[in-house]
Amino acid sequence: MRYLIGGLAALALAIAAALLLVPRFFEERLLAERLQRAVVDATGAELIIEGGLDLSLLPRPVLSVHRLRLGGAASDVALTADRLDLDLELRPLFAGELGVTDARLVRPDLRYTGDPATAVSRIAALLGKSLGGEAFQRLDIADGTLQMTVAGDAAPLAWRAIDAALTRDAITGSSHFEGRAAFTGAAAGPRLLLDGELGNAAPGRPRALRLDLTLEGAASAVLGYRGQLRPDGGPERQAALLGGRLALDLPDPASLRDWLALVAPSLAAWPVPVNPLALQGELSFAPANASDPMFLRLGELSLTVAGQTLDGTLDLAGGASPVLDLQLGAARLELPDDWPAAGDPRRIAAALPADLRGRLDLEVDQLTWQGRHFRQVAVGLGLEGDGEVRVERAVAVLPGPGDIDFTGRLGPLGSADGHWLSGRLQAALQAPGELLALFGEPPDMLRQSTTLALDTDLDWSAAALTLRNADLSLDATRLSGGIAWRPTVADDQRAQLALRLVLDRLDLGEFVDVRDPQAAIDRLEAALPATDYAVDLRIERASQGELRLGALTLRLDSVGGEVAINRASLDGLAGSALMLSGRVVPASRTFDLDLAFDIASLGRLLRLADYPAPPALALLGPVNLRASLAGDAASTTIDATLDGDSFAASARGALDDWTTGRPGGTLAVTLGAADAAGVLRQLGGVPITAAIFTGPLDADLQLALTGGRPTAWGLDATLGGLDLAFAREPGTAEAAERLDLAIGPLTPAAATVLYELATPLLQLVPGPPGRWLGYWPDQDLRFDWLDGEPRAIRIELVPEASPSAPVVIEAGLADGVLEVPAFVWENDGMRVAGSMALEHRHAGAAAALTLDLALDGAPATSLGQLLDLPDGLAGEVGLDARVTSLGRSVQTLIGNASGEVAIALQNGTIGTVPVDRLAGDLVLERGVLRPADAELPFAGPEGSGSVTGAVDLLAWLADLELELEPPAPGAPTRHERLLEGLRTPAPSD
Repeated sequence: MRYLIGGLAALALAIAAALLLVPRFFEERLLAERLQRAVVDATGAELIIEGGLDLSLLPRPVLSVHRLRLGGAASDVALTADRLDLDLELRPLFAGELGVTDARLVRPDLRYTGDPATAVSRIAALLGKSLGGEAFQRLDIADGTLQMTVAGDAAPLAWRAIDAALTRDAITGSSHFEGRAAFTGAAAGPRLLLDGELGNAAPGRPRALRLDLTLEGAASAVLGYRGQLRPDGGPERQAALLGGRLALDLPDPASLRDWLALVAPSLAAWPVPVNPLALQGELSFAPANASDPMFLRLGELSLTVAGQTLDGTLDLAGGASPVLDLQLGAARLELPDDWPAAGDPRRIAAALPADLRGRLDLEVDQLTWQGRHFRQVAVGLGLEGDGEVRVERAVAVLPGPGDIDFTGRLGPLGSADGHWLSGRLQAALQAPGELLALFGEPPDMLRQSTTLALDTDLDWSAAALTLRNADLSLDATRLSGGIAWRPTVADDQRAQLALRLVLDRLDLGEFVDVRDPQAAIDRLEAALPATDYAVDLRIERASQGELRLGALTLRLDSVGGEVAINRASLDGLAGSALMLSGRVVPASRTFDLDLAFDIASLGRLLRLADYPAPPALALLGPVNLRASLAGDAASTTIDATLDGDSFAASARGALDDWTTGRPGGTLAVTLGAADAAGVLRQLGGVPITAAIFTGPLDADLQLALTGGRPTAWGLDATLGGLDLAFAREPGTAEAAERLDLAIGPLTPAAATVLYELATPLLQLVPGPPGRWLGYWPDQDLRFDWLDGEPRAIRIELVPEASPSAPVVIEAGLADGVLEVPAFVWENDGMRVAGSMALEHRHAGAAAALTLDLALDGAPATSLGQLLDLPDGLAGEVGLDARVTSLGRSVQTLIGNASGEVAIALQNGTIGTVPVDRLAGDLVLERGVLRPADAELPFAGPEGSGSVTGAVDLLAWLADLELELEPPAPGAPTRHERLLEGLRTPAPSD
């Protein structure tokens, strides 16, 4: 009991001494000095205490520092805190030392300005240097704030509500730290969680380090590190400060993008993939020191995005001008179908600093995009450090197959929309339309092509695209030249396109449908309003389908939607040359054009267009056409001249609604020549022997068009001594269409020439009819024209022998029947009268003919000359006939002819037999003419007699026998036989 009382008394004495002596021994100034000296030794920074210190011994010794500040005003690191509580050991206090067991920092505020990489280096070095001792066992941070400001960036990165704890295991010496933090302005966002462990080691030796950085609520760690912390990399930097395995796992990168947007709006522009991403690699990190910049390496790098893996290495050296060396490769990659929208390379470039130097290399054995396979893809980039990038190679084997190769430069880094690309592009494609369809709908020309090869200098930016020294081959077409394109960049600025190209061949039918000019105008009108053009184009061999057009030159400018055609020409068009110039305004459909067409051979030009031109046009010689066209889509005026070696022509008029292909309007054409026979011979290829065509040619044609068809015309012409008038008046509700034709004075030779001239124009049977006798044309005729609109037709033929007694034929066409009610011609006592009807049968493939003919006072000798009858027929002939027939050709109409004929011959001869009068009836059956009775009687001065036999009109053959009984009784009967063709056979032309 005595000892117990003594012990308690000693303890009370010690406590009393502590209460009285310790506060005197540890004065505030001395405590502050000891604490400041310890901070300088640990961090190298000055500690400034603004609120004083408190020391309490019960229940445990605690030293509280109020309103403290670490670092000076000029330092890039500044730390302030409301309070620092230090749990002290009692024994060291009596020795004058600060034995800290635990520390608690309340509401610290750490601010850093400068390079984030430098900050990381300094923090890592500080951890490696100061955590190895035994300064304290636990450090707690309550409600802290961390703010980092990158030099030149007005928006700092702020962390708030930081709660962290650092504990040291007294047995193993390892340290464990954990913490959580939120971001200023992101109260609704997830908190950042940090967990790690730092192993124990002798001073200066590497320490094991584990670090896990996650987002609160995330399925897996965002960032993990397993490796070592080396406090000193050595003078040769052979060993880095950090060395170990780095792993990044982002199961939902989209949430990270949203989180970055909350953390700092500027970070939202960083390219973050949509699909899950994972990264692993061997990390080596060396902080910057006095002689060397920061260095980071990721070896054995493996980057996995959406189940696809890229392998390679990454080296990054910091400093005033950072240096990057990134090497990536993959056996197979598959891009999303909406790329590049899903990962625009420009966003990646914009995220890189402009002063970055180094290399970027990517190699992929097979890359798949939208179901297409690109093989041997290789991209090598050199970073210049001035914002420009050298594209040392960008090659790939394309699907189709094909290949592409680009070398050049790209810039600038750090720009979101101001990038440009310049270099040489070479590409060769099979089935280019299929590949280009991946980027948009290709033109028909490319979609239908099988091969494409391109070699060009390329300059591209958001403001312009230029192809220079381009050489392009598309199937059998080769193109060379250059193209410049400047898109619209402002509402008041129009897009601009300039091209200067030479093509070896091109089918214009791929772009222009000559049967639908309106479609071409619509396309031109749609392209012009927002774009200005400057075009210099030459096509060495232009074509329109099967039509060969020669060399095409097109030079035009378009400003403000108005097109100035400086030259549009075709050279080598069947030896001819065509040139067009003037101005066009598609928006208003107005134009003012000049046309020059020098035609070397009209016949050759027409044959080029598959028009059956008469061979005689080869004799026409060169002609020159000059024309001006002005107006709009509603109305166009035309003024044209055509000059040849032997004639001159002009045309003036106006056309309405010409773009519809069914124009209307009026046209006046005049033609003049010194030699009518020569012009007719050249135009029609017909020998001109009739003297009446000797003399000048003058023609005046007035033409009216409605709905694309001639509805009225009037032609007055003089062909040497022959006058021709032709007029058409359109039909009305009260009257049918009317055609009037007057020709004269006519001779048989002139009639023959006119028929032959009209044969190709009207598609007549070659003739003239005088050559058909016995050689009737057998080609089928079409009679569809009989179903045309009702017409009234008047033809006036003026014979040269009797101009005062013209032949007037009036006919009417209606309901499929052409009817000539009656015609009469009287001349020198001869009278010809008749009527005719022609009706279509068998859907217009055949015609039924009905002919009534009366002939009085006709000289038999004249008929013999006209019909090429044998010599010996003389006298005055009378005829009254009614004939019908049905046929498809002239031959079948003659062969099917049937009817009745009354014939009379007076005061003449048949062969050698004189005849006072012969009269009787004939029957025509299937083209054979024979007497209605057994014989045809006649009487004459040598007696009476009869004619028996037949005439085969189809064969133009007569088989007749004359029997004459003399008046003297007992005299012998006289017989004569006529068996021969009715004309000398001669093939028809």
